[in-house]
Amino acid sequence: MSNLISYPLTPVEEILANYWREMLTVEEVGLDDDFFDLGGSSLLAIRMITRINKEQEFKLAVSAIYQLSTIRQLAYKIEHTESEELKPIILLKEGHGSPLFIFPPWSSYPTIFNEFIETYHKHNPLYGVIYSEDGDDFPFKDLQEYAGFLVGHIKKIHAQGPYSLLGYSMGARTALEVAIQLRQSQDKVEFLGAISHYPSYPSKGLLLNRRLRDEIRTLAKINFRFKVKYLRHRLPHFLKLLLTGDNSVQEIVIENGAQNQILAIHETYDPNSKYDGDLVLIYETSPEGASSELRKSQVYRNSIFRLLWEQHVTGNIIVKIVECKHIDFFKKPAVDKVTEIVESYTL
Repeated sequence: MSNLISYPLTPVEEILANYWREMLTVEEVGLDDDFFDLGGSSLLAIRMITRINKEQEFKLAVSAIYQLSTIRQLAYKIEHTESEELKPIILLKEGHGSPLFIFPPWSSYPTIFNEFIETYHKHNPLYGVIYSEDGDDFPFKDLQEYAGFLVGHIKKIHAQGPYSLLGYSMGARTALEVAIQLRQSQDKVEFLGAISHYPSYPSKGLLLNRRLRDEIRTLAKINFRFKVKYLRHRLPHFLKLLLTGDNSVQEIVIENGAQNQILAIHETYDPNSKYDGDLVLIYETSPEGASSELRKSQVYRNSIFRLLWEQHVTGNIIVKIVECKHIDFFKKPAVDKVTEIVESYTL
């Protein structure tokens, strides 16, 4: 919180201050106190902007709070603009030269990259992708269409390559499709990085759905030691898929309609062509610990990630292992290693 507090003066500033106090559980808030410095998170930002829009009939995009994170900035925007234009890509760090675009997991916002931004020492600008404005509808029928939308915005920011792309978790699929489309338009992709994820499920078969085929593919390719662990910890989910035969059953269920649609287009993604270039594949060592971890399919795919990506990449695949859990790549100390890897492959 600022040492010298400027208190809200206008009606809009006071309205926002009341939301800040309630949702951040702080007694005192100044016009220039940053939402995230006060303890705000991506999830809290979604809830607050959604609530403000509903109760006050404002037209704020969730992305607004990442660029206008104080009451003074946000109030000024509300008072001087009828609506906030949807911005699927936001500036995370100013710089010059070839930009690096970072794709978070489908359910996250670019604030998860804060420690990476602070650690990153090169001078090129950093941008973050925002998947959803938390509405009821996500207007893209598949990942190819959505990637085309992102490519259009990327070119508005930086008209010509080279481009650098880094996708984390399921964001790696978005980054892959964006890279494919950039290469198809003869743009240079300087760096494509994928963190802890695989490109797609197997193509749908006549008898077995893609989820079931993915489980069979994983079980067939992992080594004997992991087969034993799989049969012990993961088999119940496999049997559920086999018995229900329901390709739409998600292991993750989200109440928000738009985020469910975002998840759906990533889960049904089937690349139409290969990426013509090299890939830096970053992932964690497979955990040997709690049975709760060993029930997750991600654990078993780790050992075959390279094989899965080879089907969709024509160039070299450079593997980099980071000692951490899947959720900790952008936290200390793992983020230091991730930053070092990315910096070594970007201009």
